Amino acid sequence: MRKPFALVLGLLVLQWLVSCQNRPSPSLAPTAEIAAGGAAVGTGHRPPPTVTDSPVPTATPTAMPTATPTPRSMGLLDAARRDRANGDYQSAIVGFRGVAAVPGLTDEEQRASLLGVAEAQLRMGTFADSEATLTEFLHRYPDAPETATATFWLAQARQGQMDWDGAIVAFRAYLEMDDVLTIYVSDMLADCLLELGDHSAALAAYQAALAGGATIDRMIAMRERLAQAHMSAGELDDAVAQYDAICILADDDDTLARMDYLAGYALILAGQPDQGYARYLHAVNAYPDVYESYLALIELVETGHPVDEFQRGLVDYNAGATIPAIGAFHRYMEANPDDHPADVHLYLARCY
Repeated sequence: MRKPFALVLGLLVLQWLVSCQNRPSPSLAPTAEIAAGGAAVGTGHRPPPTVTDSPVPTATPTAMPTATPTPRSMGLLDAARRDRANGDYQSAIVGFRGVAAVPGLTDEEQRASLLGVAEAQLRMGTFADSEATLTEFLHRYPDAPETATATFWLAQARQGQMDWDGAIVAFRAYLEMDDVLTIYVSDMLADCLLELGDHSAALAAYQAALAGGATIDRMIAMRERLAQAHMSAGELDDAVAQYDAICILADDDDTLARMDYLAGYALILAGQPDQGYARYLHAVNAYPDVYESYLALIELVETGHPVDEFQRGLVDYNAGATIPAIGAFHRYMEANPDDHPADVHLYLARCY
């Protein structure tokens, strides 16, 4: 038996109403693409609901991102550090300052950005700017873990401006905070003290640097400056002792010849000319291709000290004094007509 047409039609209408109630409204929430900052597809969609619409109970308000997302602070720091490592200090400064403009930085990031600017300025040689930045850092973060490093850089910035007094204050402040760089800081402190003519304090600082241990090259450099400090103070025997100590450390002819020449000069000033000229003669005979040996030769010749003519010609030749070398080689051959090495003719040919 067929159902009446009105009953069937009523059931269909009821079913349609129920389905309409269960269908989600397109105006309840924005699409995922819009929430993520993308453009809506098509032009017929309604805009996101206003506060008067009925929101979805489980929805959480989400801030819309800007069109150009700001890079993370760590990414900016890494980029600035790469620029600094590559020697592009101007770009590094811009990068570190860009980090400081990022909202919500941690204290560590704020310190890193400011200290990064100061270091780049220091390496670039803009010492006054670096000093200003480091002064700001130490004022803002007096108890930061980087305080010792900032103080060390402050001393260098002042040293670069020849502010010896200010550099000394900062170097000494660093030594009270940390001992990691004692060798280097004491060395630089001594240089500043020497610039001010405070030889006794400079000597003490150099001795402290040497006591801390260092590489051979750095020990040689420090001992040479220590000898110069002794020379300036009139302590000639102490200066010679430092030159002799360098001769024990060094193994290259340039350094050894220079020490012979400097020690000979100090000994002559100290009233020991025989020992002084002996050091000059040793340089001439042992290191004929070093410029200081040529200087020693000039002193020996001008004071009438005898020098082997072949060695004299060799030192002159190596120094580019070809005419004196020719005379020396000829005198050598005349004194040894039947017993001279073939090298004499080789050097003569080269001189000509």
